[in-house]
Amino acid sequence: MKIFILKNLGILEYLGIFIIAKWLFFTIVLCIYVNHIIRSAMDFLSIVDNLMVSIRMIFLFLSSFSFYFRVIFVIVFSYCVIIFFNFFLC
Repeated sequence: MKIFILKNLGILEYLGIFIIAKWLFFTIVLCIYVNHIIRSAMDFLSIVDNLMVSIRMIFLFLSSFSFYFRVIFVIVFSYCVIIFFNFFLC
């Protein structure tokens, strides 16, 4: 009877180690995946921030010109942005 109990304890111990190893593996993979998502989001936010600074500088530059020139430039710039995103995202 004692041998049977010891064998069962050995199997349970093995299964416990296997379950702990499995959860540890999935936790590490999940942490790596979340870290990758956070880094990608930070890179994207950095790109958006640089783009916003560039647009702000363009509008500061345009503030010295007349109203009609600014309107024409904004329309042309908008079409260029639309064409750029259609070309690279499609």
